[in-house]
Formats: sequence, structure tokens, C-alpha cells
Amino acid sequence: MKTLKTIVCGTRFGENYISALLEENTGFDLVGVLARGSPRSKALAADLGVRLYTEPEQLPVNIDVACVVLRGGTFGGPGTRIAEALLKRRIHVVQEHPVHPAEIRQLLAVARANGVQYQVNCFYSHGPAGRAFIGFITEWRKVRAPHYVTLTTAPQLLYSSLDLLGRAFGGLQDFDIDAGPSWPAGVLADAD
Repeated sequence: MKTLKTIVCGTRFGENYISALLEENTGFDLVGVLARGSPRSKALAADLGVRLYTEPEQLPVNIDVACVVLRGGTFGGPGTRIAEALLKRRIHVVQEHPVHPAEIRQLLAVARANGVQYQVNCFYSHGPAGRAFIGFITEWRKVRAPHYVTLTTAPQLLYSSLDLLGRAFGGLQDFDIDAGPSWPAGVLADAD
């Protein structure tokens, strides 16, 4: 099996990706990080023994996969711009959510045009807590079928939360979504 030369873009939450990539027999070889070049990022790259890049154009041509762990454009970050630049360089991209649906459509089109893959990642379902949750719900459903599920989450975690529910319940096709009550303007502010 070919080992895929991989970079991680972003070193804050990107450290979670780096940890996963450094596990044995993943099929991925971490060869660099792409970050702004802060002292923290420089120290991390040095500790890992990999190159630090500050722009996608600096990457060598032999990079196979990039994990883009930066806030997307809709959320004020460079993630979508960097993902697009990498796709245009024919590098497969896994991007951490949240990513706006319009950005996903745009990046999928760029990936198709360049013969590479683009995917939004659901990180949490693969970690120990996510696997435990999915396993618990799967076993529970063998004993008793739930009548409803209540989910409270932050906007940036909605994608992962729905992924966890979908994996635990065998899909989301049987779910009806009720966004809950609409709060009158100022109600939450008055509660403080």
C-alpha cells in the first residue's frame, strides 16, 4: 500500500489531525504543516521534524493529501481559499467543518475539474468518545427504540452532531427536524 504524503493546514485544532496521522500504520506520512508562521507553529514543525510552509504555493509537487483544519470563508477564515488552492494543485483535500454548503459545492467543482477528491470531515465520530456514544446507542436500540431525540449543539458542531446521530441510529432518513421554539428578540439577552 502506498503511503500518502500528507500535510496539515492549521496547527491549533490541527494538532488533533497531526496526532491521528502519527499513529502507526495509518497509510499517511506527515511531511509538513501549513500555517501562518507563528513561533508556536515553527516550534511544532521543528518538534515534528517536518517543514513549515506559509503559503500553498510553497508546497512540493509530491503532496498527496492535505487536511485543511482552518475556519472556512463564511466563518471568517482562510480555509476555503486554501482548500481551493490545494485542489487546483491536484492535492486531495479533507476539510474540517463547518463549511458553508455553497463553499462545499464550489470546492467539489474545483476537485472534479482537477481530478482529485474533496471531503468535509466529521472528526468526532472517529474519536474514543464518539465511538463510545455510537456503540452505546447502537446497543440501546437493540433493547428499546427511542421515540424522539433532543439535540442541543452549537452551530460549529451541528455537522458533527448530526453525523454522530446518523451513525448511531443507522441514518437520518427517519428523523423529522424541529428547530425548537423561536426566541423573541432580546429574551436571551434579558436572561443574563
